[in-house]
Amino acid sequence: MRSHLTLLTLLCLATATVAGASPFYLTGKLGSTSLDADYGQSFTQSVRGDDDGWSLGVGLETGRYLAFQAEYHDLGIARGGGSPCNDGEEACILILVPVEAETTALSLSALPQLPVTERLRLYGKLGVVSLDTEVSELRDGSLRRIAGFDGEELLYGAGARYRVSGPFALFTEYERLSDDFQTVSFGATLGF
Repeated sequence: MRSHLTLLTLLCLATATVAGASPFYLTGKLGSTSLDADYGQSFTQSVRGDDDGWSLGVGLETGRYLAFQAEYHDLGIARGGGSPCNDGEEACILILVPVEAETTALSLSALPQLPVTERLRLYGKLGVVSLDTEVSELRDGSLRRIAGFDGEELLYGAGARYRVSGPFALFTEYERLSDDFQTVSFGATLGF
């Protein structure tokens, strides 16, 4: 499998080099993250909310119709409530404890692109994301970590990119990272 990925990477580099421009770009974006999730088994936390998020990454254009992108995401902090009751437990006193979830992620995506004009491209986004969430409870004015969750999920989305001048472009994007997170963001790319 590793040799297939190496061969694919070399093929992408060769295709972009023949096209005459540098195939690499940096990307950064700011946006709003919406979270709707339930975490835990022995202590169920329900977290729903919005926060500001950001992402930094590097991309590889393999031509007019396809790019690959790796990103680091900070999805912000969402607040909610927790209960020490297990699902379906009949003899339980419901005690709501304030909790918050802080999530970061790494992603690798393919971006099929459709050039609409020389400057405007529409694109889709499909990939995998590795999420890392820390859930903390708020007691007596301080946060205490109560659980950590991580895992790999599917990432998908769509966006539009407008090349302003030379290697500089602006974009807007919608992403869905697993069933729990969705982001709407604005950003920029800079070729190098």
